[in-house]
Amino acid sequence: MVETQRIVSKKGIFDTPVFATAHDVASSRHYVLQSEVLDMLKQWEQDDRKQAGLRGARGAFASTEQMLTLLLILVRKEAPLTMTAATSLVYYGMEQNARDELGLIFSEQSVTAQQIYDRLYRSFHRFMKVIDPYPMQRRCLMTKAEFDALNEAADQQRRAIMLERCRTLMNRMLLATIPRWVRRRSDGNVAVDGTFVAAYGQQGTKKRSQYVAIEPYAGFYVRSEDHFYDPNAKHSKSDIKGWGWEATLAVLGTNDPHREMTFPQLIAGINLTTPGAAPGPSAIHSVRYMHREDYRPGDERFKAGILAGDRIYGNTPKPENFQIPARALGYDLLFDLKEEYWGKTYPTGGAIMLEGNAYSPAIMAYPKLISATIDYYADDDSEERIDSETYQNRLQQRAKFLVKFHTAQRSDGSRQGICPASGPNPTLHCPLRAFFNTTVSDKGKTLLPIAKKNVPSEELRGGLCNNTGGTMVLRGDAWDKHALGGYFQFGTPKWHSYYSSLRQRGESANATAKDSASVALASPERRRIRGYAAAFLFSTLMLMHLNLNLDPPMSWVWLRRFNVEVRL
Repeated sequence: MVETQRIVSKKGIFDTPVFATAHDVASSRHYVLQSEVLDMLKQWEQDDRKQAGLRGARGAFASTEQMLTLLLILVRKEAPLTMTAATSLVYYGMEQNARDELGLIFSEQSVTAQQIYDRLYRSFHRFMKVIDPYPMQRRCLMTKAEFDALNEAADQQRRAIMLERCRTLMNRMLLATIPRWVRRRSDGNVAVDGTFVAAYGQQGTKKRSQYVAIEPYAGFYVRSEDHFYDPNAKHSKSDIKGWGWEATLAVLGTNDPHREMTFPQLIAGINLTTPGAAPGPSAIHSVRYMHREDYRPGDERFKAGILAGDRIYGNTPKPENFQIPARALGYDLLFDLKEEYWGKTYPTGGAIMLEGNAYSPAIMAYPKLISATIDYYADDDSEERIDSETYQNRLQQRAKFLVKFHTAQRSDGSRQGICPASGPNPTLHCPLRAFFNTTVSDKGKTLLPIAKKNVPSEELRGGLCNNTGGTMVLRGDAWDKHALGGYFQFGTPKWHSYYSSLRQRGESANATAKDSASVALASPERRRIRGYAAAFLFSTLMLMHLNLNLDPPMSWVWLRRFNVEVRL
């Protein structure tokens, strides 16, 4: 028998060709330590054992630090995330100095590869038990009746705690791959977007089946705006993309869309949910860990800049699911509008909400300005259709009615607005506001005069019209749901340049993550251990690898290119 055949026959099923040096181990271990999750996981395990009335137990063969390091090495070597591959790496793919760096001490003469596999398997599932919100038997299919009974018996408070543990762990690990110089340079502009994470096996369940899916807490991912699968609706095979989860990713965007980006496009947050179940809260979960309060002294925290998303986020039915908590984090919102909101006006305590902006109620006397977006997107044969130049001219005229802001956004999302006919820089001349010149200010600024017949009616007047200084606090359902931030006027070049740039960043990051030539997030064969927590963990590790592809050596290209001073 030749040497090659002898080695293959010796390895048996543990023949995954993956190798790691001591440097590989130290590098991956660095990011695990940098995430600061180990003490947290240890405390969680102690809390669980205390609650269950259990005494201290013998430590696992591989500690949490060693398991996370091993899994991250497998991802960075683009190997399958399985215990078989981990065994191949530890038993056949490491020299002794690499094992010493990892801290796994054993002799090949005294232990077999199968024994190492069994020990790694138990160590992994002991670790997962601390964060798994959906523990269940995964070796066989469950009937729907058995699954319903399992959910009814589950402790929902405990499940919520485990979900929070999952999100905390995954986001802290992902944030460990964001260099400090990137946090320093970023203005905090972020794009959120959902992407499909297929379950291993991809076997779903239909309404007529008596069995649940092999991953019962996943769902069908549908090609629609919200990706929600309605079992009572008709869906063609082409509509259904697969069975799995929806990962909401928070991607760092450019500070200025008109300039070259000066830091890499990294993924800074993640959340995993059933497709279409709760897109708004999922987006908030993906960004809120970026603003954690426990950064080490001297570390630059992420700023809260612009938060951009597609229509499913900016047009959520309940603003408490997305808009209100996003503003509470300090973000200015930037999103597209569904057609049903074009040209719709919503009185808001004396102001008028129209397509994401607050205007003086005087705008109600100018229907052509209100219907500008509708007319621009009208059918070609419509008499009301206008061209791009006319549309932008109407938006410029509409801007004269914009409520001005001289204070920052408050933690509850409200802002103090000033009537556009008041303050040091008015844009309107209204008979309700005394002014020393009817058309021109002392700075030579031409004002748009409001005719007496176009003065807002009594029922439309509020603080903007009635208060002495023309100021009022803008809040309420219409404001909470529709308000755009940062003086972004829907349809203008400024809105379009920022929105398209940030959305493109999000879509590009999703495409790169799913690309089989990259980290292959779309390939369930890379994630062969079942369960929500495992899918969440493995997806996070893959995104860490994607970020690290832009760290050494790629980050040094950015550093030299933009002369960034870095303190490691």
